[in-house]
Amino acid sequence: MAKFAFLKFLLLNFIEKKGEITGYDFLKYCKEKGIPASAGTVYPQLGDLTKNGILNQRNEGRKKFYYLTEEGKEFLKDIHSNKEIFKNLMRKVGIAMDKPYTSMPKEIQDVLKRLFYRIHAVNWKKRKDVEGLIRDLEDVEGQIKEWLDER
Repeated sequence: MAKFAFLKFLLLNFIEKKGEITGYDFLKYCKEKGIPASAGTVYPQLGDLTKNGILNQRNEGRKKFYYLTEEGKEFLKDIHSNKEIFKNLMRKVGIAMDKPYTSMPKEIQDVLKRLFYRIHAVNWKKRKDVEGLIRDLEDVEGQIKEWLDER
């Protein structure tokens, strides 16, 4: 799941930079950069982003061109403005991959890492996804309390 979330974010940044792309353009970019991606992972992401109103598509013959909607532009603007805050928060809770916060127990780091991946993958337009996130938050709280009780 996290791999797809990363790919989706990379895809959105690529489209933002280029303005309009085909799925093939992105696959070519991934190959040049050594990023593992295939048509079987990229095209479903494009479809999902289109379905959720982040991208629009136009057809030119057999080619499909994808570009950001206004909602997509706002979404990316929000992501970029909160990126540093998010990175600092992740670092504080021990999720930074390069420099984990060493005083946090490994099991708590793992629980929080899974939670952050889950948050990133939530479709906020789907009640079921948001309710699942609430259950995950409750589970994290329970696991942290359990860890505290063992000390």
